[in-house]
Amino acid sequence: MPLPKSLTTVTTFSKYAALSLFVILPIITFFIGYYYGGLYNSKTVYEGIPIQIVSTPSPTPTFPIVAE
Repeated sequence: MPLPKSLTTVTTFSKYAALSLFVILPIITFFIGYYYGGLYNSKTVYEGIPIQIVSTPSPTPTFPIVAE
């Protein structure tokens, strides 16, 4: 079933709608996520020095020897 010509015609509005949905909106979303998402957040840096988490091995538990 062929679609009507009014649904398949490329208009000026459809060009701007496609531009905003596929180009401008992702760029704006990236910058909003960058600002609010933590990459710009100052909690990860303390006075210009990045915080590093160092893992240390936990001690091996010792159990009392029970005589049987």
